[in-house]
Amino acid sequence: MVRAQEVFAESSGSILPHWVDFALTSASAWNKPIEDFTLIVEVPQPEHGQQTLISFCSPGRIERKDGDQIQVHLTNFAPTADLHIGFFNAPLELTSQPTAMR
Repeated sequence: MVRAQEVFAESSGSILPHWVDFALTSASAWNKPIEDFTLIVEVPQPEHGQQTLISFCSPGRIERKDGDQIQVHLTNFAPTADLHIGFFNAPLELTSQPTAMR
């Protein structure tokens, strides 16, 4: 993200996040763990020389199923926090930079 901000700053741009939140810990909706929980995040296609970087934390393993989807699958999941997903537009020229997941 730091490198993306530097590239955008050079071209008078900026990284503007879009956040999607999901309440997982609300009230007493979950009396026991969720037996089978699957989260699929659709990765937007690149536009205007940009790519979308996605950021969120998960207690399980995050897998890239294909170029368009990121998936988390958990069994007996007892949420301790709500889900907060960040979508950040970044220059495509960062593609050669190492990332945790592309």
